[in-house]
This record gives sequence, C-alpha cells and structure tokens, in this order.
Amino acid sequence: MTRKDLFNEWERQEPLELDKEKLGTAFSKVLKKIDSVESVMENEKAHRKSGSYVFRKVAIYSSVAAAAVICVTLAFTSVSKKAYNRGLYAHIQEMPVNMTEYSTSNGEIRRVTLPDSSKVILNAGSVLICPERFGAGGREVYLSGEAVFDVTGDTGRAFVVKTSNLNVKVHGTRFNVSAYSDSRLVSATLCRGSISAMNNEGGAPVRHVVDGIHNPRETKVASRFSSVSG
Repeated sequence: MTRKDLFNEWERQEPLELDKEKLGTAFSKVLKKIDSVESVMENEKAHRKSGSYVFRKVAIYSSVAAAAVICVTLAFTSVSKKAYNRGLYAHIQEMPVNMTEYSTSNGEIRRVTLPDSSKVILNAGSVLICPERFGAGGREVYLSGEAVFDVTGDTGRAFVVKTSNLNVKVHGTRFNVSAYSDSRLVSATLCRGSISAMNNEGGAPVRHVVDGIHNPRETKVASRFSSVSG
C-alpha cells in the first residue's frame, strides 16, 4: 500500500472534527514516525550483516587484557532454554555445580572474564557456558557460536572448550573457536601458543576431522583444526 493509498483509506474512516489541513498535518506526523521506524530497522539489518567483520577486527586489534570488562551474568543450576535449544544441554546435564551463561544477540560482541581470569571475546549469536567456579580437576567450558579465548596458564588444570563435535584443549594460548549450531563446520584457529583438537566421540557423525597438536615454534602443522559433520 502506497502513502497515497494509506492517506485515502484514512480519509474514508469515521470523520473526526478536523479540517482537511489539520488532517494532512496529523498524517504527515504519522509518516515521519513510520520513516523513523523503517530507518532503525534498516540500520539494525546492516549492523547484523557486518557483525562478523567487526568481530574479526576486534579479535585482531583489540588488547583483550587491557580492555576486558567483567560482564554481569546469571548463575543458575539448570540450563536455560536458549542454551538447550543450541544443543549444549547434552554436554552439561550431569554437571553438579552451578553454571553461568554468557550470550550475545545478533550484531552484539561481548567481552567476558572467566572465573580463572581467562578472557573471552564472544561473537554475535553465540552462547558460552562455564562453571561458576572451576574445580581442581580442570577447566571446561561449552560453546555454541564463535569466540576468541585468551587463556590464563595453569599447568595443574587443563582448559578445554567443548563444542558439538570438536573439543579444543589449551596449552597456554590464544585461539578462536567457531561452532555455530546452524553450521556443519566446527573449527579452531590458533592465534598464539599451542592447542590440541580432538574429535568429540559423543557428537554428531563426522565425515572429516583433523586431530593433533600445534605449536608454531616447533612444527609446521597447519594452525587450523576443523570437524565437519555428515
């Protein structure tokens, strides 16, 4: 329906005690409000599309340690519906400790500080779940989406990022993990230090997976590990 059609339709409604000039002025105000809403919607759409590009700039150029902000989160004993729908519940339903969920909406990037002071940049449309406190046995977090991790070294407690079908074990490093629930590709890309990637036997069927350990100072193995579900 065009603006002219809308105006004519409005004129055909029950008459108000307004002359045609006042009616036209009121209608112009309505149109301005419509234009404003349309502009906001277009800006949001463009922001959503550019989210990945912005995230990669932040991941490369931002000083995570200096700029990290501790996010206010919700501690809970059961997994939220959002996390459940992303397939994370199967990983953590037996966890005996309180869990904390960090999430981002479309177009949003979030910086998070974990209980061990490790830093995370969480990309748009992602969910990260971790224990409220890491125990002595290790440090495990669960990711659906994409994030850059800058992990605090702790030789006594391994740091593992678990996704739908790829687990990434950290050896004191900075790296990126991409594991969106609507994508068949799960990948880990090394930024600094060393990581090992292992196929998650409890995950979806895998057509191709690269297992191994990478340290750029010691080997020439490719720094990207990937697992593609069938």
